[in-house]
Amino acid sequence: MRMKRAAIVDNREISRQWLTNWLESMGYEVTVYNSVQSCPMYHEDKELCSGEDPCFDVLITNYHFQKIDGLKFLKLQKQKNCNIRKMAIMSDRRSIKLTAEIEKLGYKLFHRPFHFSELNEWLSG
Repeated sequence: MRMKRAAIVDNREISRQWLTNWLESMGYEVTVYNSVQSCPMYHEDKELCSGEDPCFDVLITNYHFQKIDGLKFLKLQKQKNCNIRKMAIMSDRRSIKLTAEIEKLGYKLFHRPFHFSELNEWLSG
């Protein structure tokens, strides 16, 4: 059986570091990207994603990036038939509209600062 795999896409080094440590302690193999553009999932064509065996089990991304926001990145993954089981966005921005849009698409929004217990509940659910 393969290890559970997680991807973190965040331009904040401290967030990447503590999320990596926490996910590794939960038994995940973690891959980290410091921007959407550095992530291969952003560049790969639709045909490259089979949708059957996801490249990751979990994808956690920041909302705020320079060229594309985290929500557009996750929508792009859906368009590519991406079958990642759990996808979430982290944001400092508190907006009822943004929260509703993210949840309508089936993603999770974590408002910073958040606690490991919130992440643990999300991963367990």
